[in-house]
Amino acid sequence: MADEDEVPAWVGELGAAPSYVLLITGTLVLFWALSVVCEERFVPALSVICERCAIPDDIAGATIMAAGASSPEVFSSLVALFITHSSLGVGTVVGSEIFNHLCICAGSVLSAKGGVLILDKAIVAREASFYLLSLVLLLYFLTLESAPESDDPGGPAHIVIRWWAGFILVACYGAYVVVCATFEKIKACVGYAPPPGEDEEAAPDEYPTPRRSFRRRPSLIEDEPTANFHDEFEESHDDADEPAAGGRRPSLGKRLNSSTIELVEEMNLFGMDAKLEEMEQSPGELACHVFRANRFYRNCRASAHAWELRWCVVKDGEVATYRHRDEVGVKFWTTRMRAMRYALRGVTVVDAKRHLVALDLAPVYDAGGAEEKRSRAFFLAPNDDVFSEWVRRLESAEDPDGRVVPDRKSDVAAAEPHPTDDEEPSLVEWPHGSKLSFAGACHVALFPLKLALHGTIVDVRLQTERLGEHAAAACVACVVWLAVLSLFMCSFCETLGAMLGLPDAVVGITFSAVGTSLPNLVASMVVARKGLGNMAVSNALGSNTFNVLIGLGLPWLAFCLSHGGVYHGLPAEDIVVPVLVLVVTLLLFLVLLLCTGFRLYRVHAAAFLGAYVAFLVWAVGKEYLGAADDADPGPGLAPKYVA
Repeated sequence: MADEDEVPAWVGELGAAPSYVLLITGTLVLFWALSVVCEERFVPALSVICERCAIPDDIAGATIMAAGASSPEVFSSLVALFITHSSLGVGTVVGSEIFNHLCICAGSVLSAKGGVLILDKAIVAREASFYLLSLVLLLYFLTLESAPESDDPGGPAHIVIRWWAGFILVACYGAYVVVCATFEKIKACVGYAPPPGEDEEAAPDEYPTPRRSFRRRPSLIEDEPTANFHDEFEESHDDADEPAAGGRRPSLGKRLNSSTIELVEEMNLFGMDAKLEEMEQSPGELACHVFRANRFYRNCRASAHAWELRWCVVKDGEVATYRHRDEVGVKFWTTRMRAMRYALRGVTVVDAKRHLVALDLAPVYDAGGAEEKRSRAFFLAPNDDVFSEWVRRLESAEDPDGRVVPDRKSDVAAAEPHPTDDEEPSLVEWPHGSKLSFAGACHVALFPLKLALHGTIVDVRLQTERLGEHAAAACVACVVWLAVLSLFMCSFCETLGAMLGLPDAVVGITFSAVGTSLPNLVASMVVARKGLGNMAVSNALGSNTFNVLIGLGLPWLAFCLSHGGVYHGLPAEDIVVPVLVLVVTLLLFLVLLLCTGFRLYRVHAAAFLGAYVAFLVWAVGKEYLGAADDADPGPGLAPKYVA
């Protein structure tokens, strides 16, 4: 149990109930701020730096971009180790591992098309192997040596971590990066090829091969099984709610799963308020929903921003994209986020099975007077019907010679340079479509913090000039913000745990882990709905590998080197058993995949969620049961406050 003396004095002065409200609300706000700084500022800035330094995509995705995506866990570990001297950082990392594995896998399956998620065997083997290695090493180092602290010889045992333990963990991640960078060569050397009918399906007759040369497929869908992009699965366990042969209806569990999906979609957790299959056709024009790849997130393994929904209008020689369907026909000076109009110079069907199309675009407007380079943009159609109609219209509207739409229209001018299609709404803008809604209320409540983040961290997605300088400045500002926010988050969580009578490690495993990992869950559900569920699951396992090997290994190495080569402040209890749970969970997960042919169904998602809830109940319940056995009057009932 936590030491009651850890409760600060201001809690006693303020009172128990107001303190709980303040701590819980403040912690949730800090979780949100960490997510915004990480996902909307740090990751895009790191992506620009990777692009400017010409770092290969595979290496950038496994190193720099992985560090940016997992920065909340890393900074929590650093702050807890060097500043607050608690086990909250280790608990956050271990708890995030369990959350990522069970909840992200469940969310990806529930969001997958057809309710079935097919995983790539080679990618799963790579990610699971290194993840299992990291867990085995972590378990070995946690059980290798323990002793009471020197200032309390009769006290509880503390784990002893030597400098070489941190070095081994970091070195293993170096090996992981090498394997990721050379994975295609490794697969070729071992003779691996996908089974027939899984990834080698022939493209439809109308798109037998790309019409133009294409260097390589974007890494965002590199190893995604093609079936994940389609709504129908031959082996799907979730058919329509029609009585089966013999008059039997689907089971209650199946109907509940279906209802859960509908409820989640109604809550609009995906950020999509439209039916993706809708199309509008008129003579010479087609409008439909498509996803466009955002260049600031192209090296991210899974991000809610990687493929952004657009309402696309195709006319002769021209493509226009809108962030929201209701912006069609709105005069550009009445809204900042106006339509992006491009001259259509070329169409390439990159991958028909995956609905991937590359468009060669030229700017219609050039308000600044400078020549703009043509660009190649990648789009994903949401399903087969939209893909077929959209590509046919694109090919008929293609204007390679610029006869219909010139590259620039000198008779059209704007007051400011035309933004790029990758531009995001400003953090301080009023949410789209929100008037007096919950989102609007949250915007007002969080506006001071939003204004502070907006004014101190450059958003590289809004910049068109000196992008490299802006990216470097943004990275520095993000590191400062992440350190400050992590410090307050750790302090709030530790205080809350002390008031509840829970050890720091348990608070990290439960509350802190969920808060820092929840954005990853939402992002995984988003990409799974777009057909990239295999990537979401692989990203969960890869993030866990990073969290263990770098999130724990690097802080341990740094601390040991600066404190005589030994770290001796980690309580032995409450950590080893959760790591054992992680190992067992991973092994059972791999056995399940072998039994199902690397397919996950909604019934598996329900089992994953149930297992995670059971873990939370066990992690918290054992503390209170132990308190009852010790005749403790109750957690937080009579705390001793200290200044």
